[in-house]
Amino acid sequence: MIEGLGRYEGYIVKLFYVDPTKGIVGKTVKQGELIGTAQDLTIKYPGITNHIHFEITFKGNQIDPSRFLEQEESCKL
Repeated sequence: MIEGLGRYEGYIVKLFYVDPTKGIVGKTVKQGELIGTAQDLTIKYPGITNHIHFEITFKGNQIDPSRFLEQEESCKL
């Protein structure tokens, strides 16, 4: 879970199927910083496509996270 600060105060991001980077839990992170790696879901769920599930809420209300994502062609892999 990531809690927003500054202009993002009130936002909460929940990430699922991610192994956090060592020592990152409880720390403040910045945009672009590596926070973890995707888990291999095929071990537990054969045939599933690996992915990261995330949810964003603002003051307890779920919002569409797509406005916070970069266009596919410019995302870092």
